[in-house]
Amino acid sequence: MASIQLSSYLGGKKLAAIPVVSGSWKVTVESDVTVPGAIEFSVPAVDDWVPVGADHPLQGMGQRVWARVDQGSGWRTWGWYRLAKPSRDGSVINCTGQGLLREVERYRLTTSWQTVDTDTRAGVVKALLAGILPVVVSGIADEVLPVTTWEEDRLAAFWEVVESWPARAEIREQSVWILPAWSDTAPGAPTGALVDGEDGNLIDLVPGEDDTDPFNGYVVSTVPEGDEAAVVRLWTMPDGPMKWGGPYGHNPGFYSSPLNPTDPVKLLAIAERLTRRAVSTGQTLKFTARPDTQLSLGQVVTLRSSRRGVSGTGRVLSLELTRSALTGRVAVLS
Repeated sequence: MASIQLSSYLGGKKLAAIPVVSGSWKVTVESDVTVPGAIEFSVPAVDDWVPVGADHPLQGMGQRVWARVDQGSGWRTWGWYRLAKPSRDGSVINCTGQGLLREVERYRLTTSWQTVDTDTRAGVVKALLAGILPVVVSGIADEVLPVTTWEEDRLAAFWEVVESWPARAEIREQSVWILPAWSDTAPGAPTGALVDGEDGNLIDLVPGEDDTDPFNGYVVSTVPEGDEAAVVRLWTMPDGPMKWGGPYGHNPGFYSSPLNPTDPVKLLAIAERLTRRAVSTGQTLKFTARPDTQLSLGQVVTLRSSRRGVSGTGRVLSLELTRSALTGRVAVLS
């Protein structure tokens, strides 16, 4: 069984350790969402834990919850969450929270934000999140950002800069880390496993519940200003069951942004990354594993299910941990 410890903080000050009802909790994290990370838990509705004041540990007035889990090998941080307003259900108080990019989502731009021709991607990301969350840029080269303007949606601006870099964002403790985008072209050797058998950790593996029609090619382009011509590049899947022009056919996606690089080589690399992500996500499996299974988002894992006839590698796209199991989605890479 897995265990959880929750502590509530407000303005950096610890308020209390939270007495979670056994088995009531769930923590999740997903890729390809604008606010990754969520938590659910219940607390006994006794006098001290009925949230009536703005500074109560369960109140949704800026309170953050620090979650640590023990999956059998010691306590480790799972994540930080901003609490929403709780609700009472008979003998318990039900609480929910979202990952810390919720802070950015709430703080919409109050005026237009326009970049200048000397702004860099790292500088703009840090400026967008200034006073909200610290930003660390690691392992990725900075570059000058094309001039653009945003209205109102600060979080959308943040993601547009990050994804057109291309890069990814990850919350570590209470900071945002900007890191190299995952590569499905060269994903590297597996560092984890979801395997069945006597010494395995996999309980079951089933097809993902996805009714989308995945793209097997991508057209990526710039958004020109004035009389400039748009730079456009197409990359298509060269092999596999979703090969462009094979039995799967032709199903292109389109991605245009004023922040896309004008370098055709970089544009083609973005098109390939988007295509491979769409193809792998379109071949998604849902897994159930023992609660002592420790995996991380984006991790490349060995897949083996003799029951389902599956053998290969995959990338972890989502995780959900409860007391009794670790579940999630994994995109098949090979």
